[in-house]
Amino acid sequence: MVIMDTSKLANKMHKELNWQQRRFEMIKKYISDNLSSDLKASVVSHKFDMSTSTLHHQFQKYLLSSYQQYVEQMRMEKAMEMTRSGKRIRIILAATGYKNRTTFYDAFKRTFKETPGAFRYAYESNCPE
Repeated sequence: MVIMDTSKLANKMHKELNWQQRRFEMIKKYISDNLSSDLKASVVSHKFDMSTSTLHHQFQKYLLSSYQQYVEQMRMEKAMEMTRSGKRIRIILAATGYKNRTTFYDAFKRTFKETPGAFRYAYESNCPE
């Protein structure tokens, strides 16, 4: 029986943790760069050569959030920026990957507690000219 030196074992574990964290950061960047694309967990996990359950586990581990919550949060942040800049809803839908207006409105209202139109109006009313 071969017993691995504890410093070698610790170094190996550290390298593995760094690799997992780097891969996780690459996944987050991919999501951020591809908000208009199909970001189903199965699609993204396949792209990064991992199982869907591993992808879900990593989001719980590193962000204490589900994968789907993270994707929706990123899409809503982009939608908020675009709404503030006066972009039309159909442009926002395309840029954030929503296939229909109802799903988008529901997500927007769930996130910001108001419709995109009310949000835009409140933002424009509070901006100094």
